Amino acid sequence: MFMLIHIIIYAIAVVIMWTTYDKGQTHWTYPWPAWITAAWGLAVLGHLCIVFRTYEDKGMKTYRDQATSA
Repeated sequence: MFMLIHIIIYAIAVVIMWTTYDKGQTHWTYPWPAWITAAWGLAVLGHLCIVFRTYEDKGMKTYRDQATSA
């Protein structure tokens, strides 16, 4: 659920940044939203990796049960 919220907020923020960005109608303007889009995109990618690559150690519950009963 948090991953979905993260992606939705990222998408909304990127759309707002790029629509409010002054494209330099008369001259060249530095594309500052590109840095934020790329950095936040990497953070979303990292979040995806954490969400889908974590695993549950099946023996941990047994270990805890044995440690508390001893």
